[in-house]
Amino acid sequence: MYADFALVYDRLMADVDYISWVELYKNLLFERGVKNGASIVECACGTGNLSLPLSECFSVSGVDISEDMLSVAHSKARSHGKRINFIRQDMRELSFHKKQDAVLATCDGVNYLDSTGFISFLESAYSLLNFDGVIAFDASTPYKLQEILGNNTFTLVEDDICYIWQNFWDEDNQKVILSLDIFTKTGDKYLRIKEEQQQWAHDVNFIEDSLKNAGFADIEFCNMQGETISESDERIFAVAVKRRNNNE
Repeated sequence: MYADFALVYDRLMADVDYISWVELYKNLLFERGVKNGASIVECACGTGNLSLPLSECFSVSGVDISEDMLSVAHSKARSHGKRINFIRQDMRELSFHKKQDAVLATCDGVNYLDSTGFISFLESAYSLLNFDGVIAFDASTPYKLQEILGNNTFTLVEDDICYIWQNFWDEDNQKVILSLDIFTKTGDKYLRIKEEQQQWAHDVNFIEDSLKNAGFADIEFCNMQGETISESDERIFAVAVKRRNNNE
Protein backbone atom coordinates (compact mmCIF):
# COMPACT_ATOMS: atom_id res chain seq x y z
CA MET A 1 0.00 0.00 0.00
CA TYR A 2 1.11 3.59 -0.82
CA ALA A 3 4.23 2.72 -2.87
CA ASP A 4 3.18 4.09 -6.28
CA PHE A 5 0.31 5.98 -4.67
CA ALA A 6 2.80 8.33 -2.99
CA LEU A 7 3.82 9.54 -6.46
CA VAL A 8 0.34 10.89 -7.22
CA TYR A 9 -1.01 11.62 -3.73
CA ASP A 10 -0.32 15.36 -3.80
CA ARG A 11 -1.81 15.68 -7.27
CA LEU A 12 -5.03 14.01 -6.11
CA MET A 13 -5.15 16.18 -2.97
CA ALA A 14 -4.40 19.45 -4.77
CA ASP A 15 -7.77 21.00 -3.87
CA VAL A 16 -7.50 20.36 -0.11
CA ASP A 17 -7.34 23.52 2.00
CA TYR A 18 -4.42 22.49 4.19
CA ILE A 19 -3.91 26.01 5.53
CA SER A 20 -7.36 26.08 7.16
CA TRP A 21 -6.66 22.62 8.55
CA VAL A 22 -3.37 23.79 10.07
CA GLU A 23 -4.94 26.94 11.52
CA LEU A 24 -7.57 24.86 13.31
CA TYR A 25 -4.94 22.54 14.76
CA LYS A 26 -2.84 25.52 15.87
CA ASN A 27 -5.84 27.08 17.60
CA LEU A 28 -6.69 23.81 19.36
CA LEU A 29 -3.13 23.57 20.67
CA PHE A 30 -2.64 27.23 21.59
CA GLU A 31 -5.98 27.34 23.44
CA ARG A 32 -4.74 24.50 25.65
CA GLY A 33 -1.43 26.05 26.52
CA VAL A 34 0.89 24.57 23.90
CA LYS A 35 3.49 27.24 23.18
CA ASN A 36 5.39 28.33 20.10
CA GLY A 37 8.40 26.08 19.67
CA ALA A 38 6.77 23.17 21.50
CA SER A 39 7.72 19.63 20.45
CA ILE A 40 4.90 17.88 18.61
CA VAL A 41 4.52 14.59 16.78
CA GLU A 42 2.28 14.47 13.72
CA CYS A 43 1.10 10.90 13.11
CA ALA A 44 -0.06 9.80 9.65
CA CYS A 45 1.86 12.78 8.26
CA GLY A 46 1.86 11.42 4.71
CA THR A 47 3.79 13.66 2.34
CA GLY A 48 4.11 16.44 4.91
CA ASN A 49 1.39 18.78 3.72
CA LEU A 50 0.54 19.73 7.31
CA SER A 51 4.00 19.12 8.76
CA LEU A 52 5.60 21.96 6.80
CA PRO A 53 3.21 24.76 7.84
CA LEU A 54 3.03 23.39 11.40
CA SER A 55 6.82 23.70 11.58
CA GLU A 56 6.44 27.48 11.34
CA CYS A 57 5.25 27.40 14.97
CA PHE A 58 6.39 24.09 16.43
CA SER A 59 9.29 21.65 16.49
CA VAL A 60 7.67 18.92 14.40
CA SER A 61 8.42 15.23 14.03
CA GLY A 62 6.40 13.53 11.31
CA VAL A 63 5.47 9.86 11.68
CA ASP A 64 4.07 7.60 8.97
CA ILE A 65 4.02 3.88 8.20
CA SER A 66 4.91 4.44 4.53
CA GLU A 67 8.55 4.91 3.53
CA ASP A 68 7.39 6.21 0.15
CA MET A 69 5.21 8.92 1.67
CA LEU A 70 8.04 9.91 4.01
CA SER A 71 10.48 10.11 1.11
CA VAL A 72 8.25 12.67 -0.59
CA ALA A 73 7.89 14.55 2.71
CA HIS A 74 11.69 14.64 3.19
CA SER A 75 12.20 16.04 -0.31
CA LYS A 76 9.48 18.63 0.20
CA ALA A 77 10.96 19.78 3.52
CA ARG A 78 14.45 20.08 2.04
CA SER A 79 13.20 22.12 -0.90
CA HIS A 80 11.51 24.54 1.52
CA GLY A 81 14.51 24.74 3.84
CA LYS A 82 12.63 23.10 6.72
CA ARG A 83 14.24 20.95 9.39
CA ILE A 84 11.62 18.32 10.16
CA ASN A 85 12.38 14.89 11.56
CA PHE A 86 10.40 12.36 9.49
CA ILE A 87 10.35 8.87 11.00
CA ARG A 88 8.85 5.58 9.89
CA GLN A 89 6.82 4.33 12.85
CA ASP A 90 3.53 2.64 13.58
CA MET A 91 1.34 5.22 15.34
CA ARG A 92 0.10 2.44 17.63
CA GLU A 93 3.63 2.04 19.01
CA LEU A 94 5.18 5.49 19.19
CA SER A 95 8.77 5.54 20.42
CA PHE A 96 10.78 8.72 21.07
CA HIS A 97 13.77 9.49 23.27
CA LYS A 98 11.94 12.27 25.09
CA LYS A 99 8.40 13.24 26.01
CA GLN A 100 6.42 15.47 23.66
CA ASP A 101 4.14 18.47 24.20
CA ALA A 102 1.49 17.38 21.69
CA VAL A 103 0.56 14.42 19.54
CA LEU A 104 -1.55 14.90 16.41
CA ALA A 105 -3.10 12.37 14.05
CA THR A 106 -4.10 14.22 10.91
CA CYS A 107 -5.92 13.67 7.62
CA ASP A 108 -8.14 10.79 8.82
CA GLY A 109 -5.16 8.90 10.24
CA VAL A 110 -7.26 7.31 12.99
CA ASN A 111 -9.74 5.98 10.42
CA TYR A 112 -7.03 3.65 9.15
CA LEU A 113 -7.05 1.93 12.55
CA ASP A 114 -9.65 -0.55 13.72
CA SER A 115 -11.05 -0.11 17.23
CA THR A 116 -8.22 -2.07 18.85
CA GLY A 117 -5.59 -0.15 16.93
CA PHE A 118 -7.24 3.16 17.78
CA ILE A 119 -7.12 2.36 21.49
CA SER A 120 -3.46 1.36 21.14
CA PHE A 121 -2.72 4.70 19.47
CA LEU A 122 -4.34 6.63 22.34
CA GLU A 123 -2.42 4.64 24.95
CA SER A 124 0.84 5.14 23.04
CA ALA A 125 0.21 8.87 22.70
CA TYR A 126 -0.62 9.17 26.40
CA SER A 127 2.68 7.53 27.34
CA LEU A 128 4.60 9.83 25.02
CA LEU A 129 3.10 13.11 26.24
CA ASN A 130 4.35 15.39 28.98
CA PHE A 131 1.86 16.25 31.70
CA ASP A 132 -0.49 18.94 30.36
CA GLY A 133 0.41 17.69 26.89
CA VAL A 134 -2.32 17.69 24.25
CA ILE A 135 -3.64 15.07 21.87
CA ALA A 136 -5.63 16.25 18.85
CA PHE A 137 -6.86 14.37 15.82
CA ASP A 138 -9.48 14.44 13.10
CA ALA A 139 -11.68 11.64 11.84
CA SER A 140 -14.10 11.12 9.01
CA THR A 141 -17.44 10.46 10.65
CA PRO A 142 -19.57 7.31 10.39
CA TYR A 143 -22.02 9.47 8.43
CA LYS A 144 -19.38 10.27 5.81
CA LEU A 145 -18.01 6.74 5.53
CA GLN A 146 -21.42 5.10 5.29
CA GLU A 147 -23.55 7.70 3.51
CA ILE A 148 -21.15 9.80 1.42
CA LEU A 149 -18.58 7.16 0.49
CA GLY A 150 -20.75 4.11 1.19
CA ASN A 151 -21.14 1.94 -1.88
CA ASN A 152 -20.64 4.85 -4.24
CA THR A 153 -18.27 5.31 -7.16
CA PHE A 154 -16.46 8.55 -8.03
CA THR A 155 -14.52 9.43 -11.16
CA LEU A 156 -12.10 12.13 -12.26
CA VAL A 157 -10.89 12.82 -15.79
CA GLU A 158 -8.27 15.53 -16.39
CA ASP A 159 -5.50 15.99 -18.92
CA ASP A 160 -2.74 14.57 -16.73
CA ILE A 161 -4.63 12.18 -14.46
CA CYS A 162 -7.84 10.23 -14.16
CA TYR A 163 -9.26 7.72 -11.70
CA ILE A 164 -12.12 5.41 -10.90
CA TRP A 165 -12.75 5.31 -7.15
CA GLN A 166 -15.08 2.57 -5.93
CA ASN A 167 -16.23 2.18 -2.33
CA PHE A 168 -17.73 -0.82 -0.56
CA TRP A 169 -19.38 -0.43 2.83
CA ASP A 170 -18.89 -3.36 5.22
CA GLU A 171 -21.75 -3.09 7.70
CA ASP A 172 -20.61 -5.98 9.90
CA ASN A 173 -17.17 -4.47 10.50
CA GLN A 174 -18.21 -0.80 10.25
CA LYS A 175 -15.61 0.03 7.65
CA VAL A 176 -15.41 1.19 4.07
CA ILE A 177 -13.11 -0.44 1.53
CA LEU A 178 -11.73 2.07 -0.96
CA SER A 179 -10.54 0.78 -4.32
CA LEU A 180 -8.79 3.23 -6.65
CA ASP A 181 -7.72 2.70 -10.23
CA ILE A 182 -5.52 5.66 -11.19
CA PHE A 183 -4.02 6.56 -14.55
CA THR A 184 -1.36 9.28 -14.53
CA LYS A 185 0.34 10.68 -17.62
CA THR A 186 4.11 10.18 -17.87
CA GLY A 187 5.44 11.52 -21.14
CA ASP A 188 3.27 10.14 -23.92
CA LYS A 189 2.10 7.16 -21.86
CA TYR A 190 -0.11 6.56 -18.84
CA LEU A 191 1.01 4.77 -15.69
CA ARG A 192 -1.66 2.66 -14.03
CA ILE A 193 -1.71 2.61 -10.23
CA LYS A 194 -4.06 0.38 -8.26
CA GLU A 195 -4.63 1.18 -4.59
CA GLU A 196 -6.88 -0.37 -1.96
CA GLN A 197 -7.41 1.03 1.52
CA GLN A 198 -9.75 0.51 4.45
CA GLN A 199 -11.19 3.10 6.80
CA TRP A 200 -13.02 2.25 10.01
CA ALA A 201 -15.90 4.29 11.42
CA HIS A 202 -15.44 5.50 15.01
CA ASP A 203 -18.43 7.25 16.56
CA VAL A 204 -18.12 10.11 19.04
CA ASN A 205 -19.16 8.04 22.06
CA PHE A 206 -16.51 5.42 21.32
CA ILE A 207 -13.86 8.10 20.79
CA GLU A 208 -14.75 9.86 24.05
CA ASP A 209 -14.86 6.65 26.09
CA SER A 210 -11.54 5.51 24.62
CA LEU A 211 -9.89 8.83 25.45
CA LYS A 212 -11.15 8.61 29.04
CA ASN A 213 -10.00 5.01 29.40
CA ALA A 214 -6.55 5.96 28.11
CA GLY A 215 -6.30 8.56 30.88
CA PHE A 216 -7.10 11.79 29.03
CA ALA A 217 -9.17 14.64 30.48
CA ASP A 218 -10.78 17.87 29.23
CA ILE A 219 -12.13 16.10 26.13
CA GLU A 220 -13.76 18.31 23.51
CA PHE A 221 -15.00 17.99 19.94
CA CYS A 222 -15.53 20.43 17.09
CA ASN A 223 -16.14 20.36 13.35
CA MET A 224 -13.97 21.70 10.54
CA GLN A 225 -15.22 25.22 11.27
CA GLY A 226 -14.31 24.93 14.95
CA GLU A 227 -17.99 24.77 15.90
CA THR A 228 -20.16 22.30 17.83
CA ILE A 229 -20.45 18.99 15.99
CA SER A 230 -23.66 17.73 14.40
CA GLU A 231 -24.82 14.44 12.89
CA SER A 232 -24.32 15.78 9.36
CA ASP A 233 -20.64 16.68 9.83
CA GLU A 234 -18.34 14.72 7.55
CA ARG A 235 -15.26 15.29 9.71
CA ILE A 236 -14.80 15.97 13.41
CA PHE A 237 -11.82 17.01 15.51
CA ALA A 238 -11.14 15.66 18.99
CA VAL A 239 -8.81 17.24 21.52
CA ALA A 240 -7.88 16.22 25.07
CA VAL A 241 -5.19 16.81 27.69
CA LYS A 242 -2.95 14.55 29.76
CA ARG A 243 -3.35 15.79 33.33
CA ARG A 244 -1.35 14.70 36.33
CA ASN A 245 -3.34 12.45 38.67
CA ASN A 246 -2.72 10.87 42.04
CA ASN A 247 -1.30 7.69 40.51
CA GLU A 248 1.39 9.42 38.45
